[in-house]
Amino acid sequence: DFFLPDNPVLLPYLLYVGVTAISVIWSWGKYEAIFEFIYRFTAGFAIVIMFYIMIDSEKKLTLLYHLLILTGVLVSLYGIPQSFGIELFKPGENWVNPYGSRVMSTLGNPNFASGYLLSVFPFSLSLFFFSERRTRFLNIPYKVLFFVSTLLILWCIVSTQTRGTLLAMIFGLILFLIVFFLSLIHISEPTRPY
Repeated sequence: DFFLPDNPVLLPYLLYVGVTAISVIWSWGKYEAIFEFIYRFTAGFAIVIMFYIMIDSEKKLTLLYHLLILTGVLVSLYGIPQSFGIELFKPGENWVNPYGSRVMSTLGNPNFASGYLLSVFPFSLSLFFFSERRTRFLNIPYKVLFFVSTLLILWCIVSTQTRGTLLAMIFGLILFLIVFFLSLIHISEPTRPY
């Protein structure tokens, strides 16, 4: 009998490992692919273990979401001036952005920056729509903070000028809107007594 524990993270991780193993088998550079597989397998395993050790309550999960959004905002705040040709911390006096007007923020490459921000964007967007609380400091609604963070992250994603990320974001937004409106319909339906 094949036993798979009831774990929401295990199945996607096993699928990821399986796809990575298949890519190693079909790769041209077997030596590099094997070492990359080992690196990704151990890094992924460490992330899964850390997730289960550290995130043991809804409060800690909410803190994780907020920290992800905060890092996305920091990456965006560093990247947005780059779209105007302003580099906050130049490595040298004659340094020029090798990607032209494309934003790379602190991640060194527009593709890396857009990929990271795209992974953070849904958290910020969903918390903007579903957050009802207010901050303790200045009594600002969380909706305002998440609206600003969503705009900053979106601005930086667009400024990276990465076509694949923009296409993925469009499909993700369509999926998000479908789920959002389905949840509104589900909430507004009256419950029937049985």
